Amino acid sequence: MVRERANEAPKPAEFRRFVFSWFCIPPTFACLLASSIAGSSFAPAQDDLRQIADAVQNGKLKEAEAALESLLKSQPNSVDAYRLLGAVFEREQKLQQAESALQRAVELSGGKDPQALFLLCQTEFELKKKTEALGLALDLASLAGDNPQAHYALGRLLRENGVTPEAIQELATAVRLAPGNPAVTTELIVAYLDQGRSQEADALLRSFIGSASYEDLLNAGSRFGETGKSRAAGEAFERAVQLKPDSYDAAFNLGFAYYHQGNSQKALDTLNRIPPDLASNQADYHYLRGKIEAALHHQQAAGEEYLAALKLEPDNESLCSDAGLLFFHFENFWKSLDVYEKCAQRLPDSAPIETGFALTYFRLGKYDDAASTFQKVLNLRPDADAAREALAFLDYVSGHLVEAKHLLESRLNSAGADYYLYYLHALVLVRLDPSGEHSGALRSLDESLRLNPQFAPAYFQRAKLRNDAGDTSRALADLDTATRLDRTYAEPFYLIAQIDYRLGQKEQAERARHEYTIREKEREEQQQKQLVENRLLETLQ
Repeated sequence: MVRERANEAPKPAEFRRFVFSWFCIPPTFACLLASSIAGSSFAPAQDDLRQIADAVQNGKLKEAEAALESLLKSQPNSVDAYRLLGAVFEREQKLQQAESALQRAVELSGGKDPQALFLLCQTEFELKKKTEALGLALDLASLAGDNPQAHYALGRLLRENGVTPEAIQELATAVRLAPGNPAVTTELIVAYLDQGRSQEADALLRSFIGSASYEDLLNAGSRFGETGKSRAAGEAFERAVQLKPDSYDAAFNLGFAYYHQGNSQKALDTLNRIPPDLASNQADYHYLRGKIEAALHHQQAAGEEYLAALKLEPDNESLCSDAGLLFFHFENFWKSLDVYEKCAQRLPDSAPIETGFALTYFRLGKYDDAASTFQKVLNLRPDADAAREALAFLDYVSGHLVEAKHLLESRLNSAGADYYLYYLHALVLVRLDPSGEHSGALRSLDESLRLNPQFAPAYFQRAKLRNDAGDTSRALADLDTATRLDRTYAEPFYLIAQIDYRLGQKEQAERARHEYTIREKEREEQQQKQLVENRLLETLQ
């Protein structure tokens, strides 16, 4: 299964939608100033706070943070200022500071400020402090009273953090208090589906679809889609198409939902029904159609659609990345290179595009160009581990072992460091000192396997080191694990045969040698090259 690397990959295409009218969840800074979850509001005289919130909405977080800290020097007991400062810290992902500011806001309000409690609850979930978060959620539920907006906000927060039974309780209360509100109903359906309560979800969905407006159906379908409820999304969009058969948005979303259901032909048929005059100048139409054609293995048609979308939106990072990757997967490497080169000229600071650019150079054997482009990725994103791994691998196979070691060790032990970094580090250490003491390499292999216990090559490499150290039984255990994880992996059987011969177990050795010979044997460095290429592809999916 492909792992998502959200820190490197651009966002995929999304559903086309409107906005549910009166719910601001997640709470924006405008919401924080304009109204409270429980209905209280800021005093009109506090224009400075409104200006600060405007600065935040314009992305000026540092400026807002400094202004709030200055304000608190003259108004040290301002609940509003501490609440907003906590929200700023949370957006900056300074979670410990957010927690402190919000705790102060809660303390100053006597535990009666629902916005501060909500934001603190959200922050505690982000800090993985589930017990504290659930305690705050109980306080919020008590304060919510008959306010459906408060119960909805809390229910959605709980659902998004995996506390589904409690989320359902809050959302059901919100539905009881606001039975006609589409956002509340939609979220309760999602929660029911999360919990596997399909009968209740289906009954509520049928009732909702039968009375919902076109706009509410689009919003609900989009929410279902983004939470992975593609069947419910399809039903909502099918009804929207019935209400407005000529609507581009409804037909596009329905096709998108079918695509996510894995029904590519039905998705294509749906897009085919959109009149050309509505679709031809829509980049998202060509983008989605390209994805569908690719899923149907229509290589030429997929490429044409991606290029048509790129012509309409040449600065779309996701589209650029996906288009280059499409041609790469179809092994049209020169076309892939052309796409990435043009996109890189327009988006010179895009790590995903530069990663794809470098990967294509790598695949074409243009290793110097690949290395310089991977270095550019690291300059843009020091935490782009796939690029670091590829650059270290190029150093490794070219004999620049000291450089590879330094490149890897500058990232090891950092938060979120990838398992493959540790694996490559072990290979580099062994090659630097083949006959030396390999405790450092073993530690790196141990860490690689701690991060990914399903990675067969690390077991094999650790088995080789253990065998060299005379630790035969543990070496054989690692080899057994490697061959169970990857039945096509030939090299472990070769080492098993060697060990069994040495132990005098000739029959077992012959079986291992036979297993080795019936598998396709590849040179180890070529295998490593494919592993590195796969790691790069993961970042672009």
